[in-house]
Amino acid sequence: MESMPFGQWLANLVNILVENTDQGWRISNAVSMIPPIIVMLGIFCVPESPRWTYQHKGRETALSVLKRLRRTDNVREELDAIGAQITEEETGNKGLRGLWEPSIRRRVIIAMTIQLGQQATGINPIMTYGSMIFKDITGAGVYASLLLSGVSCLSSGPGLIWLDKYGRRYMALIGAVGMVIGHQFAAILFSAVCDGNVDNAGCPTVGGWFICIGTAFFVFSYSVSWGSLPWIYCSEIFPLNVRASAVSMSTAANWVGGAVMTEVVKLFPYMNINGVFFLFAGLAKHFLPVVPEDIFTTHCHVTKLWFHMAPSVNVHSFHDADTPTTGSTRYAIIVCAFASLGGFFFGYDQGVTSGVLIMDSFLNDYCVGWHNFTYDDCTRSSSDLPGKWTTFTVWYNMVYNLGCLVGALIGGYIADRFGRRATIFSAGVLFCIGTTWVCLNPAQDHTLMYLARIVQGFGVGNSSFSLPLFGSEMAPKELRGRLSGLMVLPVTFGQWLANLINILVMDDSNGWRISNAVAMIPPVIVMCGIFCVPESPRWTYQQKGREEAEAVLKRLRQTDDVHHELEAIGDQISQEETGNKGMAGLWEPTVRRRVFIAMALQLGQQATGINPIMTYGSLIFKDITGAGIYASLLLSGVNCLSTTPGLMWLDKYGRRYMAMIGAVGMVIGHLFAAILFTAICDGNVDDSGCPKVGGWFICFGTAFFVFSYAVSWGALPWIYCSEIFPLNVRASAVSVATAANWIGGAAMTEVVKLFPYMNINGVFFMFAGLALLCGLFIYFYCPETKGILLEDIETLFSRSNNTATTPSYVAVKTPVAATDKSPVAMA
Repeated sequence: MESMPFGQWLANLVNILVENTDQGWRISNAVSMIPPIIVMLGIFCVPESPRWTYQHKGRETALSVLKRLRRTDNVREELDAIGAQITEEETGNKGLRGLWEPSIRRRVIIAMTIQLGQQATGINPIMTYGSMIFKDITGAGVYASLLLSGVSCLSSGPGLIWLDKYGRRYMALIGAVGMVIGHQFAAILFSAVCDGNVDNAGCPTVGGWFICIGTAFFVFSYSVSWGSLPWIYCSEIFPLNVRASAVSMSTAANWVGGAVMTEVVKLFPYMNINGVFFLFAGLAKHFLPVVPEDIFTTHCHVTKLWFHMAPSVNVHSFHDADTPTTGSTRYAIIVCAFASLGGFFFGYDQGVTSGVLIMDSFLNDYCVGWHNFTYDDCTRSSSDLPGKWTTFTVWYNMVYNLGCLVGALIGGYIADRFGRRATIFSAGVLFCIGTTWVCLNPAQDHTLMYLARIVQGFGVGNSSFSLPLFGSEMAPKELRGRLSGLMVLPVTFGQWLANLINILVMDDSNGWRISNAVAMIPPVIVMCGIFCVPESPRWTYQQKGREEAEAVLKRLRQTDDVHHELEAIGDQISQEETGNKGMAGLWEPTVRRRVFIAMALQLGQQATGINPIMTYGSLIFKDITGAGIYASLLLSGVNCLSTTPGLMWLDKYGRRYMAMIGAVGMVIGHLFAAILFTAICDGNVDDSGCPKVGGWFICFGTAFFVFSYAVSWGALPWIYCSEIFPLNVRASAVSVATAANWIGGAAMTEVVKLFPYMNINGVFFMFAGLALLCGLFIYFYCPETKGILLEDIETLFSRSNNTATTPSYVAVKTPVAATDKSPVAMA
């Protein structure tokens, strides 16, 4: 997942490179196939999840996987923890049925809410429509998008570090605050400088760039918290028997939110850009209460955290979770890093779209001549584009998000039935088929293009669910946050690279086709190598027995001492045997709430506005910067550079902390952009008095939003949703949550329709509000999961263990073994 912001940045860069080519948009899209091809070629060369392996292939296979992954034979404790968890979960339902168990249901809700919250911050609209937004106020929308994606890329790494260092809750809260500030700054500045109107001739370009800077602050706040936090958190909180299902469902929630956020562009005519920023700021501030803490807790222990909600918890583990994971972590890191290449085409496709939508080659193929549109008609400001063309651009992204929704949902079944590696492989195959179709699609054939985008979505949705799930089950508890959210890094790098390639091929007659074709390289690599890596030891234990799972764990941990982890997995699987599995388990009381949380997180990620910004970034910023594709490159670069620290911070500081910090940063970024846009251009990109420099400042504000998103909400929904569910419903729950994300993403594709009504500043204000909602949700509903075994996260949702005097802060304790008196985590 850590590659996501890099993918966004790269996509914007590619858009810039090919924007003047006749086939630039095709080239830019084609580039996205490179990473999935790489992933497809290599994914089976890395180990399967030791937890999945333990569940489906037995202890021995899981032991070998763990040994290979950890690079040590001393993986027995970890293998035992996995085995204990799987044994414990055997009594419960598995898959989607297990998501309805009381202890799982709540986690599913939380995971879905976090994923929805990630979308609600406005990150996707900003990164998707960034070039479109900032082209009007900076005169260089594609460069503004490059800036924002660059901020996202650079911020994601620190975000991952901080999530582990300071905790999920802390970073989520800080990120939410940052997002609100970013959104509000952009919205207010846009209102002050441009009166919220990108068409206002009095809106100075310099003001537009100040608005962009405010947005960059939002991006930064998002990247260091909410960018990774939903993915990390959702991958930690579920028991093994439902983990794949739960993470799949929460991921689906993210894409539901992403689909919704694609509609943000429709608000521009009604709210202007400043209004949309205010909207995102409002959404961001409402997600402050979402994420509980889980860093430094083993996977097997994270489950026990969830029997009752707790922003701050005090966990005593039956499995002695204070014991460090045995063996070497190097092999597990290599395996997770290789698998995370699948996130490249996720981010690259998003980044490439931002520049393709304003690329001459794409406009000539699909706009000019359609309904007698002229070139001038197709290159108007975002709030004055022909209605049918705006509808096409919305549905171009909408059907993609709907495809992602379906892909996330079917991924849960594949992950439970055939294993985590098979899901990653199938994602690469589907994406390459869809991308090839897109690149070869005849000009003016809009219907076939919709179908091609749907197939692309199948692959991306599948990968967005499976990669954080795979990482969470393969990673040692100390590194689970950064490894389960590692896909965010190639995603952000892909976004940045797409923008860079767009720039390189924008003058080519096939620029858009070339740019798209590049995306197939990484998935091909992953497909070729994925079966060379171990399977999940938890899935192996559940499906193939303890012996195979032990072998997988030994291979994964590179040691024979995996007894502790294996026992924890076995205990959890045994406990889950009494519950429902798969989709049916999602309705159990302990799971249902988690499904809601996971879906809310995924929707929240979309609500931040990140997808509209990254997808329509070039379209947005071309009006205010005059170089939308460069603005998209900027935003994707920020996203890419911010992802790595974001992943580290998610493990260091915790999911909750980074999510809240990221929410604050996103609000600040959105507000900065919205306010600057209002001040400089009166929110009107068509105002001839709106200076381009102002548009670039607006872009910088958006870049701050991207940074805030990348270090927090960029990875957090994926991580969190893959953590909070028990194994028997994990795949189903994560699948549903992921579907929620894509539903949100589909909704966010409509944001572009708001431009004529809200102006760009109005849209930024909207995203600021949504980002604030994300932070509030984290604060109130999501306990910390960092550092807790997946099998012990159940404790967080155990109502019977409620020792709190208030519903918001509780001390959760699990049965303490005679030799275990140590706390797992203090959040």
